[in-house]
Amino acid sequence: MASLISHILFTMQFLQMCEDFKDVVEDECPACQLKTRSEAICLNDHCDWMLFVSPDELHPATLPWMERISERVK
Repeated sequence: MASLISHILFTMQFLQMCEDFKDVVEDECPACQLKTRSEAICLNDHCDWMLFVSPDELHPATLPWMERISERVK
């Protein structure tokens, strides 16, 4: 149960971060860097990004992308 709660809380925090920094992020996909992200998935047919690829496993592009966003907002 803790992993489901962690999954939900992280997703909520991720979506809130995207909302808070929408002037910087603008629906940018962490993997393909196109403006094709819709909430926690990418709508680009050639991209495999989704926030969680399996329970408790973030897509590998997510954390580096969040670090780049953090650098942009400083």
